[in-house]
Amino acid sequence: MNNIHIYTADWVLPISRQPIHDGAVAVRDDVIVDVGDRDEITSNHEGEIAEKRDFGHCVILPGLINTHTHLELTALRGRLEGLEFRQWLLGIMQLRQALTPDDLLASARLGAIEAIKAGITTVADTCESGVVVDALNESGQRGIVFQEVFGVDPVIAEQNLKAASERIGELKKLASQNVKVGVSPHSPYTVSPNLFKLVTDYASRQNLPMAIHAAESAAETQFIFANEGVFAENYRSRGVYWEARGVSPIEYLADLGVLECSPLLIHCVQTDGRDLELVARSRSPIAHCPKSNAKFGHGIAPLQQFISAGIKVGLGSDSVVSNNVCDLIDEARTACLFARAKGQSGIEPTASDMVRMMTLGGAEALGMEASIGSLDQGKQADLCVINLEAASTIPVADPETAIVFSTCARDVTATMVGGKFLYDNEEVKTIDEPHTRKQIYDVATKI
Repeated sequence: MNNIHIYTADWVLPISRQPIHDGAVAVRDDVIVDVGDRDEITSNHEGEIAEKRDFGHCVILPGLINTHTHLELTALRGRLEGLEFRQWLLGIMQLRQALTPDDLLASARLGAIEAIKAGITTVADTCESGVVVDALNESGQRGIVFQEVFGVDPVIAEQNLKAASERIGELKKLASQNVKVGVSPHSPYTVSPNLFKLVTDYASRQNLPMAIHAAESAAETQFIFANEGVFAENYRSRGVYWEARGVSPIEYLADLGVLECSPLLIHCVQTDGRDLELVARSRSPIAHCPKSNAKFGHGIAPLQQFISAGIKVGLGSDSVVSNNVCDLIDEARTACLFARAKGQSGIEPTASDMVRMMTLGGAEALGMEASIGSLDQGKQADLCVINLEAASTIPVADPETAIVFSTCARDVTATMVGGKFLYDNEEVKTIDEPHTRKQIYDVATKI
């Protein structure tokens, strides 16, 4: 039966092995069946080819994996510039209150569209409203949607958990083969110790993946360690008691037993060797978001130390309210340049390291490496095609160097999940982009 589709290009990056010049990927239904030399793959499947498509001066690689987003906030892009971090957080809370569930869904749809057009096939999203589950189901992308949990008052921790568990129960009914649900106790400064313990126990019993914003800023460290600074002032103004812990945020989470769940730790900017030992020992992965961290002035996370400690690391764009764009290629370039500047090395990390971090590294951080993240026989046919023919890219001496240092999201020409094109010929195939754009303009006017 003629049911194999063969996609060829100047370059194919399997990630699990060296780049292939004049390469090909063979796909049957939703699965990769063969990867290799163009002529060899064509010969291997002669007589069973339904379609052969050549992308020409492009590179085919696994779909990109964004390990930290807030797609429901996309409509707030550019609204909260030039604010200190706590004021920015308060601004998010105030603006979100102006948005209806339909507004938030339109916002999440636009975020999904932006991600699809950037070659991103999988996202790990932390979401308060839950609308991202619907948006990802519509978009055809894969994802884990972490329901956010907040609650600084330890007295009502059980009520906070009850509300969150009910919400998660509803979201599970909307989950699908591609879209799973998790839980995210937001951060050490927005969740009481009691609630952290309750959520961790709940996640363990329910076998839910967990994500936490952790060690993001000096203000967070100041609060956890000494009960000082802007977050301490916030607690006092609300009449909520907090006891200085005398430890770092990572040590605090370890002391509470939270790291026993191996949560996805988002940011980890303010970390030292002791912290990274605890993270590595707990097998907790890290979502590295360098542009967001830099924009807030939080610092540069020790990426090379993450890698040296054996920690699984993926890249995250964070929300477009804190980063402005969902462009994982630009995130990889920024991460690489920051790490080299911090380490005063012109060698590490390499372009190959960063391409891996965008793909297989992200899959490992989300526990999905068995099915996505590399172009290997038997894995899901999630592909990203990047044009290498722009004047700013040619000549291409090495495809990984070209991707990381010369391209961006706008160079993506096709995005595929499970053998189906979500983006092709400059058109998103799953969500009505013109209608979504109109909705977002209406939301912006209302705000």
